[in-house]
Amino acid sequence: MATQYLCKKHQRAITNNPQFAKQAWQKFRLSALQFMLKGDWDSALASATSALETADKLLTSPYLTDRHQEIQRFVRTAMDYIFVLRKSSQHTDLQTLVEIFQQRLSKASNNKYSDIHLAKYLTPIQDIAFAPLEEAEYWMSVLYEMEQASQPNVTKH
Repeated sequence: MATQYLCKKHQRAITNNPQFAKQAWQKFRLSALQFMLKGDWDSALASATSALETADKLLTSPYLTDRHQEIQRFVRTAMDYIFVLRKSSQHTDLQTLVEIFQQRLSKASNNKYSDIHLAKYLTPIQDIAFAPLEEAEYWMSVLYEMEQASQPNVTKH
């Protein structure tokens, strides 16, 4: 993927240490979500870009064997990225971006997935990219609420 937002040091650490990469992904994604809640879409885009680059590295990591989990992480992160991109002041060709995501998913699955199986993963990405923005906002808010509800309750002292 052409995205190169992380410095060389972090790229190496993420490439060579999947546990570090998973923690970094979580940190970048949480940062993006916090900026989104504030309506700071350009700052959210910077964090979402780092999360996407990290998810992409995990997707193709030779150290990880659970491709399904990494495909799910990549899809979810791609949805975040496209949503933030649409809300930010940045403009890009979403069709080309979705095609790049499709290529990444196909490569990560070693071309083992049929087009129908790949479509299952691409459909939510396409929905967020091409649906009217109001619909995409609704779907993303529902997803974020579901994620939040599924997290264990942490009491603060």
